[in-house]
Amino acid sequence: MSMYLPNPDLGPTGSEPGEFIDVPVPEVPTARRSLSDRTRVDIARRAGEYIAALVRDHDGDSEDVRAVIHDLHRECTLAHDR
Repeated sequence: MSMYLPNPDLGPTGSEPGEFIDVPVPEVPTARRSLSDRTRVDIARRAGEYIAALVRDHDGDSEDVRAVIHDLHRECTLAHDR
């Protein structure tokens, strides 16, 4: 981004003297919107149902569902910590 600054050291020549400098654009942090408790519960329920259906499609049982969800949680936690 460039910004116009008048230069008082220069005299008039028919147009206003000035100089342009480059000004770095500051990074503006974006506010993170949290999901409501109800939305998180709905997402977790639907994800659990989806995982259970995938496990059933591969002849798994409820213990397999728990293992898959545990592994998914562990992977997400590891990715977040990096």
